[in-house]
Amino acid sequence: MKITIDNLDGRGAVDYSGALCAGTSLNGDSLKIERVLNAPSRSSGMLDLSGSTLAAPVRRARVVMTSDGGTVLFTGYLATEPERVYAGVASTGPVYRYAFSAVSDEWLLDKQAFVTGGSSLAQGAGLALTTLTERAGSGLFTTTGVAEGRAVGVFAPMQTENWSTNAGRIADAAYAAYRVLDGAVSMQSTGAVTHVLSDGDGTLQIAALKTAAVRELANDVTLSGEIEPAAYIAESFAGDGATAVFQLSEAPFRPKGSAAPLIDDNFADSFDGGVFNPRLWQLSDPGSHLGFGAAGLAMTGGNGFDGQTTLTAIDPVEIGGTLVIEAGSVQLGAGSAGIVCGLYHGATESANCFAGYNVRQAGGATVVVPLVEGVEAGTAFTLVNGHTYTLRIRIHSVESQRVLQAFYTMVDGAIQSFGEGAVEAPASLVFELQDLGAASNAPATVLYDSASAGVVASSPASCAFVAVNSVQLFGSMGYCRVTQTGSAWVASTLADGTKLTRLAGIAGEGVDCTLSATGKVTFFNGRIPVAGEIVTVTYRGRRRAACRERRSGWAASSRRGREALSTAKTRRWPC
Repeated sequence: MKITIDNLDGRGAVDYSGALCAGTSLNGDSLKIERVLNAPSRSSGMLDLSGSTLAAPVRRARVVMTSDGGTVLFTGYLATEPERVYAGVASTGPVYRYAFSAVSDEWLLDKQAFVTGGSSLAQGAGLALTTLTERAGSGLFTTTGVAEGRAVGVFAPMQTENWSTNAGRIADAAYAAYRVLDGAVSMQSTGAVTHVLSDGDGTLQIAALKTAAVRELANDVTLSGEIEPAAYIAESFAGDGATAVFQLSEAPFRPKGSAAPLIDDNFADSFDGGVFNPRLWQLSDPGSHLGFGAAGLAMTGGNGFDGQTTLTAIDPVEIGGTLVIEAGSVQLGAGSAGIVCGLYHGATESANCFAGYNVRQAGGATVVVPLVEGVEAGTAFTLVNGHTYTLRIRIHSVESQRVLQAFYTMVDGAIQSFGEGAVEAPASLVFELQDLGAASNAPATVLYDSASAGVVASSPASCAFVAVNSVQLFGSMGYCRVTQTGSAWVASTLADGTKLTRLAGIAGEGVDCTLSATGKVTFFNGRIPVAGEIVTVTYRGRRRAACRERRSGWAASSRRGREALSTAKTRRWPC
């Protein structure tokens, strides 16, 4: 074996093979490489530098270990200063050895500032791992060795954990194994390779085997988890023309930041960095028509084809609960054609656009028209040249969690999957537009409302968010964002039977009311429900997730408990 150490002193990688202490596995001096499934590898050993000109290794030094045949066995870094260990006295005086411990290459990724990201929804584990790696340290490692792997239903990176912990969670979820070696991240499905152990060639050390007691059988097990959406609730209030505040009987469910399908419950970009953030966006712009200007994102046309000049968010959007998609400070000039704020189910083509604003020409003017399931709907709005606008799309689904988790396990020597799929659910949509040149208290112009047009009977569980699909767009966009506001949806039925959605938000957005986290609905002046108006708030209750599994008669005695093992069914599905 050969070991080289680069102390980052300008001398490059230096051969320390001759300084390795042979030792034995019993006294702990031998060189060890410890690999743990889906966790950083570690290497430790002792160096005897007496009588040599080799420098003592330093913290953060680069360590590379190869076999005599040239196979790379370990690459990593010294995470701590080597320990100086007294070994005895020689004729020249005291002798010391250096005990070192190195961590594999992902130590570099773990040291990077963690970048929050959205959830992977029904994506392959390989794509989720590649995205995680690029966000942690773009260009630091190659990912060509990452196999596509099995699909992971939902993976949300833990913001309090480092890269290796999150990478291990991805691999575990897909029944796979990841490794970082020699500057490359790789991942392969487990169960495809068999390792033959033999006690005759020295590769198997019986003394290193460990045993542990089997846990006691239990006939009543309860698991608890995070707060989840519970009951489907609809509360109605009668307007009287004076009452502005209505209190719900329960606080509506809102997803936590760690469990929300978007970045910290929000996805936002103000386009003020001068470059497109590669941790947020995928840019397709063969004609260089998308860039930056004083007003933010600058659009200078397109190649005339649908779906070729696009700015797409890396993370998909789960169509669950209540979402607000918004583009602000938008200006669109003459000759514009394309789609802004589009949610696509499938390829980025207008026919696959679940919801978005279609921009086109009509009678020599530029108009925006709501696009629902690839078809124009609602009212077309003519944009005034030089005016800036805020475009919003509100989406509500009674199901807060649409994408189901996937689980894998080995059954009779073969890997089987459980779960996966999506929850079918209808969706309500509202398209609204606000002219920023109008008074701040002027109501937004509603171009489409499912309350009157009818809900979408079957909506996709998740969509790709494409801020711009420029067939030929000219203008600018100051910002765009996607916000998960919870599970509540406010609607009204007037005395004459007319139905409309009440817009919830903050003052100055041209909305009707605000909804607090505690369930208090407050209507703004001029929007207070009139006499005869019925206000209905639809939302989901909240409770802690819990699962209880009971098996009566189990473990009544140790004999009966053992007998039950041969007949009782094994639950493969979480409650």
